[in-house]
Amino acid sequence: MTFHNINVQGGVIGAINTGNVKTIDVVIGSLNQKGDPNLGIALKELTEAVLKSTELHAQGKQEILEQLSFLSTQTTVPKDARQHGMIASVLDGLGKAVSTSTALLALWQKIHPLINHALQTL
Repeated sequence: MTFHNINVQGGVIGAINTGNVKTIDVVIGSLNQKGDPNLGIALKELTEAVLKSTELHAQGKQEILEQLSFLSTQTTVPKDARQHGMIASVLDGLGKAVSTSTALLALWQKIHPLINHALQTL
């Protein structure tokens, strides 16, 4: 299954809520239009890596996708309407969740500064 930006392969579809992936996909398109393609690319890479991960069970993948969906959506919300306390908590939780996988942790270290910057400036 391919959304506009994210490619989902194999038996992953039945194990995840595709609504979260769809939300992330829409945000990636929006970021690309707003001129922040680096964050869009990083979100795409991390989302696809989570979906393909063999180190995570279905529930772990779902939790990470929910967190990515929330954070990516917050980049589209006006700055003064963002849920800052939730953002901080989700950023912390996401960092812990991906730390179980070396590959995901490397991608998280790439995307974390980009998403922090986007949440402060967009």
